[in-house]
Parts: sequence; C-alpha cells; structure tokens
Amino acid sequence: FSKSKIKEYLERFNIRYIHMKELGSPKELRQKLYKDTDYDYFFREYREYLKTKVKTVSNLYWNTIVNEISCLMCMEHEPSYCHRKLVAENIKKIDGNGLIIKHL
Repeated sequence: FSKSKIKEYLERFNIRYIHMKELGSPKELRQKLYKDTDYDYFFREYREYLKTKVKTVSNLYWNTIVNEISCLMCMEHEPSYCHRKLVAENIKKIDGNGLIIKHL
C-alpha cells in the first residue's frame, strides 16, 4: 500500500497514521524471505531484530497506544505471515493488562 495515500485517506476521518520504519523487517531479511519463503527463519530472525528495538516499541506503547485507539498495519493477507504480530506480542508484554490482539 502507499503510505502517503493511506495517510491522506485516514486523515479524512481524523485518524493519525504513523509510519515506523524502524519496526519494519530489515531489507536483507525480506529479500531472503522472498527468495526462499522460509517463514520459520524469517520470524526467528525478526524476533532477534526486535530485541534491538525494545525502546522503540516501548515508546510506541507509552506515547501512542495508551493514548489513542491504535492499529498496526501490514500488507500480508494471512495474519500467520504478518511480522507485525510480533510487534503486537511485544506491546502486549509491556501492557500487561489484557491488551487484545485482533487480526482484521
């Protein structure tokens, strides 16, 4: 999806769109996944990558999620292949209060 178009669309409804490149999957990891479709490897490595982004995830939670209705977006059709589910799981650990993860 186009970040700028979705941002413009959401603004019509007073919904703020935040692009967080630092929580995306690293290019090398994406390229390997496209080449060999090894999701087990991809998710294992992305979990390791997220360990280097603890402060970013924490800031996202405390500065945005606790203050606004929030949604993490991914272009994956199947939730089981979505790397954002791992970000959501990390946010849920920080929340510790029953945050609900729902795949739309």
